[in-house]
Amino acid sequence: MAGNPHVLSVGVDLVPALRSHTPDADRHVESIAQACLHHHGEARVPDDAARAIAGAAKVLNIAWIPEALERPARIICPRSSHCPRNEHCDGGHASHAREITDLQREIIGKINRARSAA
Repeated sequence: MAGNPHVLSVGVDLVPALRSHTPDADRHVESIAQACLHHHGEARVPDDAARAIAGAAKVLNIAWIPEALERPARIICPRSSHCPRNEHCDGGHASHAREITDLQREIIGKINRARSAA
């Protein structure tokens, strides 16, 4: 608001809503995680899980969630460069799962380069 560059993020923890909406909430969460793990960190949300999430979103009155389900889910791991897994979720591709600090540095670098060019 003061003219300073910033990034906004809205995160919603849907697990509590899913748990109150369906007894299969943990199975749905696991199906999303497994789909992502089998596709190098990013995958379409399985149909059953998408229906359950859309139902919970309707109860919560969060209209953008069903639209977001049209895009792939992505694992965002703040420990990607220090991952304890034998096979990394990102499949070795840093564009899918990076440390938050790396992303912050990249954004600040782009802003600084744009200011220098102006």
